[in-house]
Amino acid sequence: MHNLKILNSGNGQANIDKVRNVNFINEVLTNFLFLIIIIRIFTLDSFDLYLKYLINIKIGSYYISPIDILAFILSITLFLLKFTAIFKKKLFIYILILPLTSFSIDLLINKSRLELLPDIIVSYLKVLIPLFASILLGFSAGLSIYLIKYICLIAIIYVGAQHIYFSLFLRESWLHETIKIGSLQFYRSITTCGPRTASSYVLIFLYVIVKQLKRKGNKDISLNILEIIFDIMFFLFILFSFTRGAILIIAIIFINKYFKAGNILIAGEIFIISVLLTSILFYARITSGIGRYGDIERLNQIKTAITSIRDYKEFIVGNGFGLLYKREVHYYEIDQVNFISSQRLNIHNLNILLLREIGFIRLLILYLLIFRVIRWLKKSGNVYAYYTFILSIIIIFNSELILLFSEYNFPFFFSIVSKKIKNE
Repeated sequence: MHNLKILNSGNGQANIDKVRNVNFINEVLTNFLFLIIIIRIFTLDSFDLYLKYLINIKIGSYYISPIDILAFILSITLFLLKFTAIFKKKLFIYILILPLTSFSIDLLINKSRLELLPDIIVSYLKVLIPLFASILLGFSAGLSIYLIKYICLIAIIYVGAQHIYFSLFLRESWLHETIKIGSLQFYRSITTCGPRTASSYVLIFLYVIVKQLKRKGNKDISLNILEIIFDIMFFLFILFSFTRGAILIIAIIFINKYFKAGNILIAGEIFIISVLLTSILFYARITSGIGRYGDIERLNQIKTAITSIRDYKEFIVGNGFGLLYKREVHYYEIDQVNFISSQRLNIHNLNILLLREIGFIRLLILYLLIFRVIRWLKKSGNVYAYYTFILSIIIIFNSELILLFSEYNFPFFFSIVSKKIKNE
């Protein structure tokens, strides 16, 4: 009997060691997964272009980054390590079943055009890899909160500083748009994180992540002087993006934040500045700059996209995800003169694009899932992500397409689940 106890004790210790080893592997892989995805924000433009043609893998019409492939492998590994725990969460089941069903529908629609299959696969991967990785990270206990917060803070300053610097000092070969406000002229140059529209939304999502990762027991410090200074700096970063939607999103978040904290003066100042600047930007785009022609072209493309729906079948089930709008824009290869002409494939409205590609039924199911996420965010008390998610869906779905690009959608997905990270 004594020997049996010793044997059982040995087995118990072996099991404990095994659990510790698995947890250690989980922790290492989880932190590495976060690092390899978030590091894309720090890409160096010309160097990144060189790497694209040197090591990126071409599948169909598109290139896919080795970082995306590595993220996919790590996500699958973590998924298998946490298989039992994952299937207790309905969210993961939706994430698995819905895309697989949608992909199967696209295969049936295009069974006579199998040469298009690689484009469909890459288009799904560019959304699903960041989404799946974000959910795995958000529900993981292996992430270092300090690691995430400080990397996100560095990324905010790195990209935000580019917004200000490149608005004042021209980068001729990287110019996206010129903004004239009276006698002042600002340059809407492309940052190392991409065009200003994308980088401004990335900044907002990074801000949400930082705000969600507070240690347990921390009180709201919205009236702390350092917090206010940081918010002012961040607001300037967004203002100098000259992106109307991003300015409106962060203005609404800040007004809500400071109004609830009792600082009505700051909330009022943010409201006045935001209204004035967005009005000036609307006027500037009407009277000058290539942005005016971009807006006109977008409206024309939306009209063309709607009127070119061939029949009820296309309206109901679509053409196939990824087949109507190219999932990459070669900003590094174009100059100011041909920038607009390169954008003419751009419907620039995610609702219309998805209606054409996946059809009415799948778009309706997607919105039902979105409403479920909104309810979940509201119940979770994830205030920053709740407002950001709703406003982003309203604005991005009706204008921008950045959620289709793995370069930009990871911060969006991760901001939604960031509060779920265990931070004991």
